Amino acid sequence: MNSKTSPLSLTRSGLVSAFGIAFLVAAVPCDPLYAGLLTIKNVNPGSFVTFSYRDPTPGDGQIRHKEPAPGGKAAVTVEYSLGSLENEKKIGSVFVTKTPFGQTVLDPYEMLIPSVGSVGSLEPFDIPTFADELVPLVAVVDIAALLTQGDPFTDGEAISVLNGMTLITSAITFKDGSSLGPDPILTDALFASLPAFTGSAVVYGFDDVTATPEPTYTYLLLAVLGAGLVVVRRRRFSS
Repeated sequence: MNSKTSPLSLTRSGLVSAFGIAFLVAAVPCDPLYAGLLTIKNVNPGSFVTFSYRDPTPGDGQIRHKEPAPGGKAAVTVEYSLGSLENEKKIGSVFVTKTPFGQTVLDPYEMLIPSVGSVGSLEPFDIPTFADELVPLVAVVDIAALLTQGDPFTDGEAISVLNGMTLITSAITFKDGSSLGPDPILTDALFASLPAFTGSAVVYGFDDVTATPEPTYTYLLLAVLGAGLVVVRRRRFSS
């Protein structure tokens, strides 16, 4: 008599228990990180906008982006990411050049970041921007000092500047950018070399820096124990 034996080991009762372990990888949302977002507003459509920042980490230097603003007939807005909170800690200065809506000359500004702290520690905040009809007006904004003093400016307000300073706040220094070319590479040294501005200027709106949530995930290895019961019936085989 020939008989066939199941590959499963039979118990005395004819029952076989089969167990399996499955491993799953699950992405579990955690508290989000926040990336800084610089919004440059009130830009002449079709004009070029540059954004750069000085990274004080040795060897990293300055990172610069340049792109044309969208076309059209109305003022436009351009956005740049300042990166993660970790990246923001490295930023020492932020430089922006833009041609304000309705203007024909560049009005650059530098946003100074305090040596203690970071952009992320100050967010969210507004940055006042300024324009002069004839002279490229450069504004150097000590953003921490401005926020401590309180931003005193109103959109469209005319201010008087004498030797680079205004009585309204000591947190902003104004420079005459007449010597700047159409596409200047902005640096601390360049701004320091510019002569002080004297004249009138207009508050030409506010750019801003806000925190944008970026969800992060923790990956967990989950072991799932599955149990299956296989019933094997004994059969009689005849010769």
